[in-house]
Amino acid sequence: MSPSKPATWITPSVPPPSSERPVTPTKMVPKGATQVKGRRASRARRAEDRQPTPERLSIKPWPNPLLQQGTPASGFYAERYYGPIVGPTCLLLLRTLTTRLETDTEGFSVDTSELAASIGCSARGGLNSQFWKAVRRGGRFGLINQVDDRIAVRTELSQLTARMVQRLPSQLRSEHRVWTQTGAPSATPLFGGSMPSEPVPPIEVLRLAARGLCTPAELRSLDRAHKFR
Repeated sequence: MSPSKPATWITPSVPPPSSERPVTPTKMVPKGATQVKGRRASRARRAEDRQPTPERLSIKPWPNPLLQQGTPASGFYAERYYGPIVGPTCLLLLRTLTTRLETDTEGFSVDTSELAASIGCSARGGLNSQFWKAVRRGGRFGLINQVDDRIAVRTELSQLTARMVQRLPSQLRSEHRVWTQTGAPSATPLFGGSMPSEPVPPIEVLRLAARGLCTPAELRSLDRAHKFR
């Protein structure tokens, strides 16, 4: 009996490693998916960020029927307490438009570049310009409402909400507390029931209110006295 031959193992041939990276199969994107994704991103943006930037604007007053007793947008209260929240450019834009609406009560039309130049900024650059940023900031706080080339402006403002007051510096928060909580009767009318004939320092009236020497009605008349400074 002849001895059996040793078993022969067959090793499969392995190709040498390649220096190239393996190609990852690309994911098939359905037709029209890019447009759908773009529309979703557009809807995710704020409504005011999708507004156009026309070269000419139509300005109209924006009355608030729910506001029983407001404060003028061009008065002392708006300057001292709304200013630190909405910013100087937005406040100056609001004051400029409301002052013009005191004469043109039905509204007016204005060139955008001229309006921007009147408040010391520019409208160039579209939505990234300082002017249109101020318009959008006014829209976030309910002071300005833009629809295409039409802009509605609040001519009278309500008092700050509690959340807005918390954004003020500590000194202004203390002053605002005096403004809203003054209720002590005044022994002597501060303005005598009429508009003052001489400039009145608003901060002095706030000090009198803190000492109980000024009624809320007299304190709110600062908005009228402010125009005589």
